[in-house]
Amino acid sequence: MYSDREIKEAKKRVKKKKDFYGHLMVYLAVNLVFLYITRGGWRFVSLFWGIGLASHFFSVFGMPGTGQGSDEWEDQEVEKELRKMKKRNPGPKVSSSKDLDEKLELRQMDRRYDDSDFV
Repeated sequence: MYSDREIKEAKKRVKKKKDFYGHLMVYLAVNLVFLYITRGGWRFVSLFWGIGLASHFFSVFGMPGTGQGSDEWEDQEVEKELRKMKKRNPGPKVSSSKDLDEKLELRQMDRRYDDSDFV
């Protein structure tokens, strides 16, 4: 149904989204701890880190629904990315691996050397 390249690309996109959620969780945890410890003296660093987090958010194009980070969510996101990619670039229609083998038949190359040429 999907080529190995398409599956690899979709998984890469899902990993970027999962990485963003990890970044968000670290940002929130660290800021809550420092807010409690410093009573607000952490705002300057938090602001610039928040700008970086927002940039990360926009680089992965949004937030999926609930269940983020789970195996089921990853599978759903991979399938969603594959459908998007397939819609944009349908590619050649190949019904089975046998058909693919026939289309990609290798020819025998001419031998331009003798075994005595090797040391």
